[in-house]
This record gives sequence, C-alpha cells and structure tokens, in this order.
Amino acid sequence: MAHARQQLREYFITTLTGLTTTGSNVFKGRVYPHGADKIPGWNVRNGVDRLVEEEETLGKRQMYEYTLVTEGRAKPPDGTEVDDQLDLMAAEAQAAIMVDPTLGTRVMHCRLQMTEFETAGTLERPVGIIRQSWVMRYFIFAEDPETLIYQGG
Repeated sequence: MAHARQQLREYFITTLTGLTTTGSNVFKGRVYPHGADKIPGWNVRNGVDRLVEEEETLGKRQMYEYTLVTEGRAKPPDGTEVDDQLDLMAAEAQAAIMVDPTLGTRVMHCRLQMTEFETAGTLERPVGIIRQSWVMRYFIFAEDPETLIYQGG
C-alpha cells in the first residue's frame, strides 16, 4: 500500500485524466514534462501536510490538513486567449473533483482554496500557468500512515 498522501494524489490523477481539454496529459511530481504534445495538461504534486490534532484511542488517531497542488499549463495554438483556456481547464477540473468532495470517502471534505495564474514565454504565444491549491483533512493512525480512516458524516 502507499502513504495516504500518495493515495490522494493518485485519486486526483485518475479524476483529471480524460478531461476534454487536457485528455491524458496528467503527470505527477514537481517537474512538468517538456514538449508541445504535453500541453495543455496538469501536473499533480504535494503542497503542505500538517498535523492538526491527535487523540488517544486504541491507536493514535491523527488528523492532517493536506494541500495538494494541481498545476496546469496551456499554450493555445489558434490564438485563443491563454486565460480563457486556463479558465476552461479549471472549470473542468473543479467540476470533476467536486463530484465527490470526500474523494471516495478518503477525506472529510476537499475544497479549492486558491487559484493563481502566471504567464511565461514569448508575447506572441505565452504559456499560461494555473496553480490550484486543494485543501483536505484526512485521518490516519500514527502507526499506520497507509490506511485512511474516513470520518465523514
């Protein structure tokens, strides 16, 4: 089995794969792959993971607040405004993820906390970059970081 964070990243990768605008261009890790055939696409990576509280029970139940980052890149070939393509990517991703805010009973609730935009490259056809920070709370026992404990209602 994999650490709880890896399971959450894999959920995002699976959910984002196959969206209309980005197709199968969904990657994991901190480095975005090179090549025009990889754009538009998403990169899924860790943000911050912090311990929120612990409870003494039969084991040590811990609640973490985890920020997962989805970073999208777009470079429209047809003169479309890059911000328009980034907004379309964001809308597709948010709709897909928020179909189930518990991520299949993996977390209490997932929410989109922040979206940032930037551009890079030439003025004629810049690459647009969008970063979405998704915040979620999950539970594990300290001695078993691979098993997510659903605490939803």
